[in-house]
Amino acid sequence: MVCEKNCHNHVQDSESSMKRQQFNNKLKQIAMKNIDLKPAKLISNELSNHEVDTVTPDDIKLIRKNMYRIRSCVLSKLKKNV
Repeated sequence: MVCEKNCHNHVQDSESSMKRQQFNNKLKQIAMKNIDLKPAKLISNELSNHEVDTVTPDDIKLIRKNMYRIRSCVLSKLKKNV
């Protein structure tokens, strides 16, 4: 078997996909810092400030779920047994 180093044969992501991923990561970081703000408010603020051309409603839904998931990792769990 012949192995070539640094040979990547996959298709590069589109520019819009990369911008959407950067937008998602930025919002997750902001959500970690500002736990008290609602995801909808954070998303609307960042949409007005950020250059994202192709954000669909499905993307917004997934970004909101990512924000809730990240926050749930930080917040402490409630005890079930008292």
